[in-house]
Amino acid sequence: MSSDWKKAGALLIAVVIFLVDVFSSLDIAVAVLYVLVILISVDLFSKKMLLGITCLCIILTIIAFIISHGVECSDESCGRGGISIAAIGIASLLALKSSASREQLRAQLQLLARSQAFLAGAQQLSLTGSIGFRVPSTDMYWSEEAKRIFEFNKAVSPTLDLMLGVTHPDDQQRLRSMLEDVCASQSQVEVEFRLVMADGRIKYLQMWARQYEITGHECEFIGALMDITTTRKAEEALHRSQAELAHITRVTMLGELAASIAHEVNQPLAAVLTDSQAGLRWLGRVPPDFHEVTKAVERIGAQAQRAADVIRRVRDLSKKGKIFQEKLELDSLLAESLLLVERELYINKVTVSTETEASPVSIYGDKVQLQQVIINLVLNAMQSLCATRDHGRKIVVCIKRGDADHLELIVRDNGGGIPDQDVVNVFSPFFTTKSSGMGVGLSICKSIIEAHEGQIWAENESAGWVAVGFRLPSYELREGMRKNDAFMTN
Repeated sequence: MSSDWKKAGALLIAVVIFLVDVFSSLDIAVAVLYVLVILISVDLFSKKMLLGITCLCIILTIIAFIISHGVECSDESCGRGGISIAAIGIASLLALKSSASREQLRAQLQLLARSQAFLAGAQQLSLTGSIGFRVPSTDMYWSEEAKRIFEFNKAVSPTLDLMLGVTHPDDQQRLRSMLEDVCASQSQVEVEFRLVMADGRIKYLQMWARQYEITGHECEFIGALMDITTTRKAEEALHRSQAELAHITRVTMLGELAASIAHEVNQPLAAVLTDSQAGLRWLGRVPPDFHEVTKAVERIGAQAQRAADVIRRVRDLSKKGKIFQEKLELDSLLAESLLLVERELYINKVTVSTETEASPVSIYGDKVQLQQVIINLVLNAMQSLCATRDHGRKIVVCIKRGDADHLELIVRDNGGGIPDQDVVNVFSPFFTTKSSGMGVGLSICKSIIEAHEGQIWAENESAGWVAVGFRLPSYELREGMRKNDAFMTN
C-alpha cells in the first residue's frame, strides 16, 4: 500500500472517530481513539505535520465535546474529555520521541554500513582480512576478505581443520601447535605460513592476533590475516637479482686479477717443468740417481698441488650456485682471500699485515660470498693507496671479537681517508669516487653482510687512516639461534 493511501486512511479514521464522538451516546472517552491516528501518522508525516495532526485531533475532540455536552458539563464528561486530550498529547510526545530514536538508529545503521563498506574496501585493497577464534574450542570468525584470501566460498563456515587443510604440509603442525598453546601462554600471535591452493599455487600469509577476553576455560582472540605473497615473491626476485649481480662482480673482479692469477699458476708450472727435466737428467746418469729423482718428483707433486689450489680458489670464487652456509674460520678465510690478491698487492708495492685473535674465530656463513667481501675491501684499500700515495702504502687487516657473541674484520689503510661528506654514501648503490668505478662493489658487500645478519661500516681514523669493516655473529651464537628456531618449529 502506498503512503498516499495510508495518509488518506489516517484522515478517514480521524473523521470517523469525530462522527462517532459527536453522534454516539456512549459514555466512554471515544476521542482516545485519536491515538490510533497519531500512531499511524508518525511514519507518514514530518514532525511539523505530526504536531499539526495532534493539534487537529485535540481541536476535533473539543468541538465534539461542545456539540455533545454544550459549554456546561458534568465532572464525568469533563474527566473523559480531559483524559482524551491527555492521551492524544502523551501519544504524540511518545510518537515524536520514537520517531527521533528511529531516525537516530537509522543514521547509526547507515554510518555502520558505511564503516563496514570502508573496512571491507580497505581490507580488499591491503589484502588483509580480519579473524576471530576461540581456543581450545577453535571456533572461528572470518571476514569476507579472509575467506577470499583462502579462496573459500562465502557460505562456508571456517574451522581450524578447514584452515589447516589448505596450509602447506611443512607448516601445518607448527600452526596447529601455536594456536593450541597460545591460550596457556597468553601471548600475542605472530606467525607466517604458506597455503597450497587447489591449482598448486603457493600463497604466503602473515597472521597477527591478540587476546580479547577470557570466558571460563576459553580464550578469545581477534586478529588479522595478510596476503604477503607479492612481497615474498618480490623479495625472492630481489635476492636472485642480488645473487646475479654478486656473481657478475666476482667474475669482473677475477678479470681484473687475471694477470696475477696467470702468474700464480705459471710459477708452479715452470717449477714442474724444471723439476721434470732435472728428474730426467738424474735418470739418465749411470747409474741413475733414484734419490734425486724421488726428490724431483716430490717437488713436482707439491708444485702441481700449488697450481691446483690456485685454480680451485678461482673456480670457487667464480662459481654460480645457491648460498651454502657452513662453519668457517675467519682467519683461514682471510689468508685464502689474500692469496688471490697477493700478486696484485706486490705489483702495486702495498704492504699487508694481519692481526688476529689467539682464540678460535669461527663464524657461520657462505665461504664464497664472504671471500668476495674481503677481497673487495682489500682491493678498494689498495686502489685508494695507489691513487694517493707513491710509497709507504700499508694495509692492516685486523680480526677481533667485538663482544662475546660477535667477530669483526677491519681493513685499514693509510690512503688519506674518505671525504666526510662521502662516508655515509660509500655503501649506496652506484656511488663511487673513482672515475672508472661502477659503484656496486661496496653496495653488494653491504647486502652480503646484512644477509649474514651482520653490519658493515666505514670511518675515518687519525693520521690519514681509514677503516672499513664488518661485524658478524659468532658461530656459537648462530648455532644457538638455529637450534632454538628448530625447537620452536617442532
